[in-house]
Amino acid sequence: MNVKQRPYSREYEYLTISQVAEKLQVTKNIVVGWLRDKKLPASYFSKRLVRIRSSDVDKFSEQHLSKAV
Repeated sequence: MNVKQRPYSREYEYLTISQVAEKLQVTKNIVVGWLRDKKLPASYFSKRLVRIRSSDVDKFSEQHLSKAV
């Protein structure tokens, strides 16, 4: 059986809230606030299972966090 595999792309890499917080050096509560305010897009698989695309985190940090530096 020949299965066509999708080439690796950061667009398809998903992160947890904890991983996003660690990557952006903020608390999990701050990330949850961004999700609640719809500043950071996410995929909700259930109430407790949330994943954020790595590419969305990169875009968010460029647009919102680089201004503070």
